[in-house]
Amino acid sequence: FSKYRYQNEKEFNLHQSHQFQIGRPFEDREGRIWFPLLGYGLAELNRKKNLVIPYKICIPRNCGGFYNASWVTNIFEDNMGGFWLATNGGLVYFNKQTGGYEEIIEPDLQVRSVFEERYSVFNYFGPQINDDIWIGTWGSGIKKLNTVTRRFETFLWHPKTWDGTKNICTGIWQKDSAHLWVSTLEKELYVFDLRTHEFQPARQLGNEKFVFAGGAMQSKDGSLWITHENRLLVKISKKQFFSSYSFRNEQATNPENFSANCFLRMDNDLFIGAEFDTRIYRYDLASQNYRSYQVPGKYYRGETNFLLPAPELKGFYAGSYHGLFFFDINKEKFEPFKTSATSERLLKQELLCAVRGKDNSIWLGCRKKNVLLRYFPETGEVKEYSLTPDNNADGRLYTDYWVNSIISDEHDNIWFSHSHYGLGSLRISDSKVTFFNSFRNKNFPIGFSTDVCVTN
Repeated sequence: FSKYRYQNEKEFNLHQSHQFQIGRPFEDREGRIWFPLLGYGLAELNRKKNLVIPYKICIPRNCGGFYNASWVTNIFEDNMGGFWLATNGGLVYFNKQTGGYEEIIEPDLQVRSVFEERYSVFNYFGPQINDDIWIGTWGSGIKKLNTVTRRFETFLWHPKTWDGTKNICTGIWQKDSAHLWVSTLEKELYVFDLRTHEFQPARQLGNEKFVFAGGAMQSKDGSLWITHENRLLVKISKKQFFSSYSFRNEQATNPENFSANCFLRMDNDLFIGAEFDTRIYRYDLASQNYRSYQVPGKYYRGETNFLLPAPELKGFYAGSYHGLFFFDINKEKFEPFKTSATSERLLKQELLCAVRGKDNSIWLGCRKKNVLLRYFPETGEVKEYSLTPDNNADGRLYTDYWVNSIISDEHDNIWFSHSHYGLGSLRISDSKVTFFNSFRNKNFPIGFSTDVCVTN
């Protein structure tokens, strides 16, 4: 990994009226890396020159405050390679060759709320079908944008509501050639007919209302996998509305707020850790039956944050806010695993994430304690690595640190996201910790990062 400096760094720093957060990276068809600079605009990571090239986006009528075009929330590349930016201040077309941008305004818009004018919050890009891009908004339903004419059409599932509390889209997927799936913040899942422009609520067998819980993804075969408010996991295929993957969870600690949190597939079983629940669920993909197992410990909050396979032990490790546990698949129960007096105490941290190193050791990210833990299964020992930067004199002011995501690269270096210092790396050979592109001042060393990803 190389450190990337900002082009015209002195000039760029003059614009920092506040600290900018870095959004999720996006790789275009040419292999160029882009990412939002929330509060500034967009940036390109030039890997050949080791430079970050920032592009300030400022629409004169809405350049101040939170609801403005500099808050880029999502990037979409159309079939011709053009960039469309969803922002808190409307939709922007960005020319990545020149760095220029254009605000896309609906010419015949009838303004019925601030969410259609100054606060036009576009938050989710769906599919492109021919020349039309489908876009989800906050408060204005879904919109169809014709990339040739630059004209919009708006479609609402609550036609008479324009106050920003309804018509909030959280996802759009193409169901088939004539329909879209539309998920909403109102916990309802809809099927949108591209021909009639009608929304039909997705219904369970027996016309039971389907209450969408928030998590969703689409698999390569076109099936939609979603979390249900009172069911653990539901698969909706293109041909069959609701498959039998849906099942009730009567044993959830808080069934009204129950949702899947992490997954692990081992052979023909899908193991699922849940939010607001103190159990691990085992779903048999062949028989479509499930069993559950109580995770040890006295919980002040029930949540399994990760499941890490341990095939050599015929089981897996589960990490939660109560520590690390080992589940034996053959015995179908949680079993003690090798530890020492010191490591047993360290492994009772609030654990958020884990990854295997090349030497089979397990790296663990914690909450509240500003360290990485390295567990050695063969010996049962644990080693701590401090994450406080050498040049951070005020790190002692913060007690609620957390490492939210962690990966290992081909050189066995450890990369992690940190709640206060941003993206960090730990070089195992000499335990050196380095943080990259953290925007900081003497009062608030912010560098918040929620995820780490790998590109080619």
